[in-house]
Amino acid sequence: TVYEADNEWYTPSANALSADEAAEVGARYIWDGFGDSIDGKFVSLFYSHHPSGTRAYWCGMVADSADAFANDRSLYWFTVCAISGEGIDIGQFLVGDRESSLEIRELMMQGVISQEPVIDDTQLELSAKIASEYAQRHFSNSTVVSVELQRATPNAIDRDSDGNVFVTDYFLTFSITDSTGREAEVSILMESEQLGWIMTQHNDIIPGYNYDAPGGIG
Repeated sequence: TVYEADNEWYTPSANALSADEAAEVGARYIWDGFGDSIDGKFVSLFYSHHPSGTRAYWCGMVADSADAFANDRSLYWFTVCAISGEGIDIGQFLVGDRESSLEIRELMMQGVISQEPVIDDTQLELSAKIASEYAQRHFSNSTVVSVELQRATPNAIDRDSDGNVFVTDYFLTFSITDSTGREAEVSILMESEQLGWIMTQHNDIIPGYNYDAPGGIG
């Protein structure tokens, strides 16, 4: 079931995919990225074409029901080029419940949890290899040429018998560049090796665009 969100700013161009076509593209994108079918799910779509970008997009959210969107219970999100259908961004909501995520964020701000994880070289090499494989599937018409760890974000915690907090899992986010120079931000869970997201939309920002100039978006 496809919903096209009300949009007072942008109207799809005559060359753009329809909302239904964009939902089909998104379904294939999710299948290719995660191996999951969204048959029977609900898709909410929003068209955008910011003046700071080189292309227009369809941005989608996938959930089990219409009510799930309002209740912050979406399953996946994706962004595709509104004209060509090329996959731009994709992700799934893997982080545990909202309260746990907020607790981790607060503990990080308090300095209780270190943002500098201790990851051995073997684990880092394996995670980088997995992230690179996801990126290569995304860059279907080019080749991955470099992989670099960008950051490690705590995703799960536990406490010992003395009440000391320690991190049990991280999101490892890599900067991965292909042979055309396009960069993907790829994030995976260290323990389960599951893909969190792939994001490439930042490559489409017009170089030197001034958001505060006349015609900018502030």
